[in-house]
Amino acid sequence: MPLIDEPTGSKRDGTVEVVASDITADVVGRYFSVATCWVVNDDYLVPKYYFAAFFKVEYNGSVKLWHKFTLNNAPTFTRLTISSPTDPDSPYWLIFCHNTRTQAYALDYQKETIEQVEGIGDVFPVLEIETPPGATTRSHCGIMADYRFSVIGLDTGYVVASVCKMNSGEIIAQQTIKFSGPISVLKLIGTNEKDLETNVLVSSTLGPVMLWKLSLSVDEVLKWEAVTELVGSEACDCVMSGTANADFAFIGTYTEQILMYDLRSVLAGPTASVIAEIQVGSPVLAMQYIQQDDTLLVLSYKGFHKFLRRKGRTFETIAASESASHLEIETEACPVVGGDDAEAVSVAVSN
Repeated sequence: MPLIDEPTGSKRDGTVEVVASDITADVVGRYFSVATCWVVNDDYLVPKYYFAAFFKVEYNGSVKLWHKFTLNNAPTFTRLTISSPTDPDSPYWLIFCHNTRTQAYALDYQKETIEQVEGIGDVFPVLEIETPPGATTRSHCGIMADYRFSVIGLDTGYVVASVCKMNSGEIIAQQTIKFSGPISVLKLIGTNEKDLETNVLVSSTLGPVMLWKLSLSVDEVLKWEAVTELVGSEACDCVMSGTANADFAFIGTYTEQILMYDLRSVLAGPTASVIAEIQVGSPVLAMQYIQQDDTLLVLSYKGFHKFLRRKGRTFETIAASESASHLEIETEACPVVGGDDAEAVSVAVSN
């Protein structure tokens, strides 16, 4: 509370809430940064106003508030990104708000400045949507050859896919697909630059999670094609989040477990079955795989969890010796942001 300096806030549950956030992996090996969006409620939990706050976190644990500013509309999603992989020194902060176009901010880590980009279409042309068909809940993009593929998921169940040319920023194709319920999983995986194809891991909160192929034809027509259904993901009350690494697809659920799928089966189709379940003990809000130390970071209502891969163990040895519901447990201390009864667990998974 002292860090965000909200005089109207209190420690009562729900008065000040963080509703969207993202984090940089690393900034020149010295620190990382956290981008957050907040809502301040009155005593009846009715929203009064919204604001954004950007933090610098040193590896020694010290935290500094870089910038804080008011948002005119309710924030729904936020993302830290770069305009091009060939220009990693030009980072941007994207803030998606209800019933308004996306706001983009240019970041300068050396000067510690944040400046709003007036013409977002000049940097991210696929985000220049005057009246989006809903509020953005997920967003992801990838670059293949000279094209940027971008997908935006909305609370109305729509996923808008766009392709633009990197050199000119011209949008050459756009296609929309409709799901039932707000989009909760949206991630590009397994790109094929030669054929200008990518796979989209996508789900609404109702499930099931699906893998779709998104391809750009020679006549510059964007096509969706259903590839794989992740069986079992529709029977978990609510699909909350999802991510993937080179071996697995992870699906976080409201029913307190993470469903694991073999990525080879997911990419092969037409169905993929759950190979393991990780019990978290609390609804899974967000997940992020960290390649550098081969860990899966999980945020739940009870706090922060870190799942480790046991060294030297392959998926084949796990499958031969253990059932899918009884993974070997390996404990490790890790910080928790929940209450007194919060627990942090670490489960050994393998490839």
